[in-house]
Amino acid sequence: MSAETPQAGEGFTPIPNPVLEALARTRFSGYERNVLDFLFRKTYGWSKTTDVISLSQFVDGTGISKSHIVRTINRLVKRNLISKTVAQIGNDKLATYEFNCHFGEWSVLPKQATLPKWGHTIEKGSLVVPSVSVEKEEVLKKEPLPKLATLPKQAMTPETAEVLAYLNQKVKRNFKNPGDIPARLKDYSVQDCKTVIDKKCAEWLGTDLARHLDPVTLFRPSNFDRYLNQVDTKSVQRGLTDVHAWDDVKGW
Repeated sequence: MSAETPQAGEGFTPIPNPVLEALARTRFSGYERNVLDFLFRKTYGWSKTTDVISLSQFVDGTGISKSHIVRTINRLVKRNLISKTVAQIGNDKLATYEFNCHFGEWSVLPKQATLPKWGHTIEKGSLVVPSVSVEKEEVLKKEPLPKLATLPKQAMTPETAEVLAYLNQKVKRNFKNPGDIPARLKDYSVQDCKTVIDKKCAEWLGTDLARHLDPVTLFRPSNFDRYLNQVDTKSVQRGLTDVHAWDDVKGW
């Protein structure tokens, strides 16, 4: 099959829909998305969550220079989008990378950020990729923060803070982004929110679905009311969770 007309049968990289939605709402600077896409290919593309990747592999896979790769990886680690673990094996240092699918923990770019201005293109084989002219930069105009941006402390109501703290306590995490909690509190009570947290924690903790116990998935408008009113029959839930739960977290 020609490389210019790839087909699904040649392989694909499965990325959960909530992660794709979060990526679409998140601003990236410079080469960050290029590096992320290559990391997806090396991990999710091979049905795993981590991989040992050398800088030369990043260079070959993205067409970006080594110095830009190093700076970009450091930015992604600082923004908590990826983690990097370095191990000493003999005289070599091997770096293992992992994408952080808990998007409520990502750090967002400020309202105004300096991004490189696109310049000429470079060719890598038959692939043409944009190149950055580092001498020319432009300052982006101020834009509203994306949906996943962390609200300032003064903008978080006591009710929202109470629900977020309760979720963090139950799932042993440290979410700072309230996600869709404020929107649900417009129509539901604090106790309703805690009830949903209790039900889904009882159902998902200790399973692969535990990673979706976050302020976005639990409080998504298409999920919340169903979660609140679901029948709490654990013997039935354990038999049906694996069949139906993925549709919930993916928003299908």
